[in-house]
Amino acid sequence: MELAIAIGPCITTQNQFNGSTVFIDDCKASNVHTNTWTIDNGVISIFGNMCLDVTNGVNQDGTLLQIWQCVEGNTNLQW
Repeated sequence: MELAIAIGPCITTQNQFNGSTVFIDDCKASNVHTNTWTIDNGVISIFGNMCLDVTNGVNQDGTLLQIWQCVEGNTNLQW
């Protein structure tokens, strides 16, 4: 089976705990675990239980993103 690897930047994270920083990194086969995201009903998740989150719920340009445990109904996790 051939595995397709994206060329260019990927959104990635290094850790699997609340507040872990999200950043842009090269797409590499060695990072496939930390840059494979799932999108479902406006929620972007990674590691099966962590979601892309707006830090402190701030809705302004330049606000840093992080991952946070997925909680149904948390509006900070809706995209």
